[in-house]
Amino acid sequence: MYTLMNNLICWHDGEYKPLSEVHISPLDFGFIHSEATYDVLRIKNGKIMFMDLHLKRFANSCEYFHFDKLKNVQEISESLMSKNDIKDAFLWLTNWRGIPPSGSPRDITAPQHSLIYVKPYYGISSNGLKMCIDREHRRTPDVCHNQEYKNFSWIEFN
Repeated sequence: MYTLMNNLICWHDGEYKPLSEVHISPLDFGFIHSEATYDVLRIKNGKIMFMDLHLKRFANSCEYFHFDKLKNVQEISESLMSKNDIKDAFLWLTNWRGIPPSGSPRDITAPQHSLIYVKPYYGISSNGLKMCIDREHRRTPDVCHNQEYKNFSWIEFN
């Protein structure tokens, strides 16, 4: 599986390249401070599901975390599906902050990085899925973390 993922073509900071060439430094704010946002879309039979809703949520998350919005997402996504010859996939949209020029953790001028990639969709195992939903207890109150916006630290799950 790892070999397959490494051979995928992605879109990173404005250019198409192998996913294996995308590297994130442990000094990137996206890594050490979870200064990042993302959204994941489902592609089924070559069709991107609910793209308008996901793009709206991703744009809102970008605004909330002060990232530039990605442009031409549909065009890039369709190109990635073609380049990778994938019809059933997850489409990942990601923005994160890199290393600030000064190296200081207090420096908020860290550059933005963007990544769009597709990876094969693997359905739920034949054993099925068991889920328990508690509608009476909120996971995290919105005053602690606004759950409307997605972040890699998955704060909304804590």
